[in-house]
Amino acid sequence: MNAQSPESAYESLVQHSRELTWTAGLQALLEWDQEVNMPPAGAQSHSEMSGIIARIVHRKAVDERVGGWLEAAALKTDWPLVHAANIREWKRDYDKARKLPEEFVKKQAEVTARAYHVWRDARETDDFGVFAPTLAEVVDLAKQEADYYGWKDERYDALLDLFEPELTTSRCEALFADLRAELTPMVERIVAGQGPAPGPFGAAAFPIEAQADFCRRVSGALGFDFDAGRLDPTIHPFTTGIAWGDARITTNYNTSDPLDSLSSTVHETGHGIYEQGVSFDGTPAGQACSTAVHESQSRLYENEVGRGRAFWRYWQPGLNAQYGTDESEDDLVRRVTWVEPGLVRTRADEVTYNLHVIVRFEIERDLFRDELEVADIPRVWRQKYKDYLGVHVPGDLDGVLQDVHWANGLFGYFPTYTLGNVYAAQLFDAARREIPGLENAIASGDFKPLRDWMAEKIYRWGRVYTPEQLIENAAGSPVSTSFFIEHLKARYLRQ
Repeated sequence: MNAQSPESAYESLVQHSRELTWTAGLQALLEWDQEVNMPPAGAQSHSEMSGIIARIVHRKAVDERVGGWLEAAALKTDWPLVHAANIREWKRDYDKARKLPEEFVKKQAEVTARAYHVWRDARETDDFGVFAPTLAEVVDLAKQEADYYGWKDERYDALLDLFEPELTTSRCEALFADLRAELTPMVERIVAGQGPAPGPFGAAAFPIEAQADFCRRVSGALGFDFDAGRLDPTIHPFTTGIAWGDARITTNYNTSDPLDSLSSTVHETGHGIYEQGVSFDGTPAGQACSTAVHESQSRLYENEVGRGRAFWRYWQPGLNAQYGTDESEDDLVRRVTWVEPGLVRTRADEVTYNLHVIVRFEIERDLFRDELEVADIPRVWRQKYKDYLGVHVPGDLDGVLQDVHWANGLFGYFPTYTLGNVYAAQLFDAARREIPGLENAIASGDFKPLRDWMAEKIYRWGRVYTPEQLIENAAGSPVSTSFFIEHLKARYLRQ
């Protein structure tokens, strides 16, 4: 019998959780360095370091004392809301971690660290064949991971659940079927009615230094605290929360189009503000709720705010001053809301974006059903892009090699992008209803009312609620795709 009182056991769990969180922060720092700073020659040693730190994190996560503390804490049934949520999430994390053997965790970390560098090499040569053998290793390990966790209906379900608790393949299929039914005719209608494409944008080349300065100013105005974070360039933009006071965002600069890097920066700023907004106290209640909720914050800033007229009413003069351009507010709104099926997900407009996600979801699903071989992914990719977006994929660089996720072993991640879009539209709809004059505030460069609303409705709750409970509590209605569809209709079809 455990001699600890429930209260004492809870305090032991808090202390252990904090130590685990800070140790995982070291792991995140290593991953950030890999994509931002590390010289190419460090790949092998970096892979070994990744394996070692992953093993250390895993050992701490499966510490047998945690089981005893959880048993003792469970003897008390009237915990306050936050305490009860922490205990629930600690148990979920502990049960999952204990299903993975230590050597497997170490090997998976080593292989994915190596895979990242192989992926970069493959991009340099525009050749998926360079990456395919390593990707096959990563996929095989992900299948083993899913089997270790266990699954009932689909192996892929075990991986989806890592990023969005209780998300399943069947739910994704239903969600994507509904969206495709709405989006396919919507894209055709918008493209047919939007007239001639915008002409060339400004100068022949936009210096990276000028873009970095402008992106930093916009990010800071939105609410990203540069005393508690930083912005760096990388191949594939991402955000990493290292610890309290250390949230790192990245972007990718396109010297022919500064709106590319601006959109990417605004997106990652949404992630970064969320990281800076949660308490980060080392417990689940101080952590982001889920991947899709995290994505809702980036997509809300990128799309609902960053593609909106109010945003450009404020930023149009500053952009022209920065780049020596002469773009009107209408010009800029037209550019950022131009709909055109294309090859690259991260450059996609908000109407076609989810079709890119569907391609990736279906490929991942079929991989984990053993209905698709890694070597056949480029062929299937090209066919799906022709069927869903009507575009020809000329090579692997802007095709199957464009995303870093598979190199990192992040199978089950892509569907959360679409869920994030759904959540974002519903949250922004609620924010507009509840914040008087929100659009006027944005048009005057005041983003604090929106940030404060998100802090109250989303940030402060961490993982206290499940993702769908959190969104329903914040928005006042159950999660629904209808808000996203209505948002697109209102913006692009003027309905």
